[in-house]
Amino acid sequence: MVDSDPSVPERGPGRDVPLGVAIDDRPEPKRSRAATNDAADRRKAFLLIGGILILVLAVVLIGSTVLAPWIRTQREQTVIRVTQDQVETLADLAEERFLATGGVVRSFDELRDDKVLETSKGTDLWGHPFRISSEPGQDPSMVLLIVASAGPDGQLGTSDDIVAERVLRFDDRRDESGSD
Repeated sequence: MVDSDPSVPERGPGRDVPLGVAIDDRPEPKRSRAATNDAADRRKAFLLIGGILILVLAVVLIGSTVLAPWIRTQREQTVIRVTQDQVETLADLAEERFLATGGVVRSFDELRDDKVLETSKGTDLWGHPFRISSEPGQDPSMVLLIVASAGPDGQLGTSDDIVAERVLRFDDRRDESGSD
């Protein structure tokens, strides 16, 4: 016969407790009605709070799905309006320079070099450079000044371009001597 280790209690047949440990086979005392109601109330409150959290999460997810495109559209419209203002301002500055000097502005850098424009970096809010160009008018005394932003798609010559045009007349420019 093998001696068993005395530090390891033996187990009885079909028992999960060591031999020699008393087992209380008495039924568990019944809870009072108040204790049972408290436990049920806690479960109901937990389920209610969980349901509310799930509902809030669903509303946030659905709301962000619906609102995100609207917010992007509003931001895009704001960027377009600001760019329209920038293009109009550049066209006005180029026209003023023409009236003062008789020289047609051919690039953004000319405005910056003349200190007419100091703060702008020469790009629209999408990071694309403004284009300033001119074309001969129908009358030889006219020039069409065109200031353009490539718009959201970044390509000039497409339908989303933002353009300001000014018809410049050589007859309208100021004479350096002050006479017309």
